[in-house]
Amino acid sequence: MVFWGEVLDNSPLGLILTGMTRERLFQQDPMDWFRTGSKRYSPYHWNQMALQAGLAGVYLSEYGFHATDSVCIVGIGFGRDLIFVNDQLVHLGKVLPRVVGLDINLPRLVETKQKLKEEGITADLLVGSMNTIPVPADTFLATICLDTLVHADDLKQSLLELKRVTRPNGLIICNLPTSHTLPVDLLKSVIVEGLPRTMSLALERLISPNGFSARTTYYLPRQIDKVISSCDLEIVERKSFAYGMYTFLVIQK
Repeated sequence: MVFWGEVLDNSPLGLILTGMTRERLFQQDPMDWFRTGSKRYSPYHWNQMALQAGLAGVYLSEYGFHATDSVCIVGIGFGRDLIFVNDQLVHLGKVLPRVVGLDINLPRLVETKQKLKEEGITADLLVGSMNTIPVPADTFLATICLDTLVHADDLKQSLLELKRVTRPNGLIICNLPTSHTLPVDLLKSVIVEGLPRTMSLALERLISPNGFSARTTYYLPRQIDKVISSCDLEIVERKSFAYGMYTFLVIQK
């Protein structure tokens, strides 16, 4: 199994020690790391992620959209979140609007296109990051960014970019890993993600300043409120998942 490559620059520890940005790391990630994801996380973790993606579909349906509207999935990866969003809309009797899927890793998008085709889902796929989305301002009715802001180098910068591409009064649907102090976080992580991954994350956080992890930054609830407020955005819905490890947010521009 390949975890970030065998050279220091491609490892979580290497990211901490060399100062490499997460954006650069994800651009050159070994594909095997993503393909073996189900082996690194517990079934409960994946269930919680699926619930959040399905909930995004519910809010999208309730907000209402037309055939001419478009939605962006930022950090589409292999298309897992989009598939769950689509499943929820189908369950509600709705048809998926036009979708633009964005990911920082080009080789991954090649596989994503094939996987979505197998699921009968059409999406325009673009290469880009949550900091540089290559579309004009005010493009999307809704911008969905699940399991992606966790990797932001600068959360405010990323949120402002999501805001830029979202229409006035449109929705930003996202989630953020939430901290409740390190001991509590570790206990919850063992339950949700399993002991091996928890030990890896604990090492990263203990040896690095401010609880920094190569993959994830954890935010206190008050920090989440502060950064969203500083972007002049309004939280209209907030839910907790995975024993409070993730905060699901519906934000209006």
